[in-house]
Amino acid sequence: YSFSWECHKKSKVREVIRETRRHNFLMNVLQKH
Repeated sequence: YSFSWECHKKSKVREVIRETRRHNFLMNVLQKH
């Protein structure tokens, strides 16, 4: 495998995690109202 591919995968995972956290945060905010 190539190193650049590993880097790309890691950045992609980080992106997904960030989106998931934002989604969870929004859901929490909606439930409080």
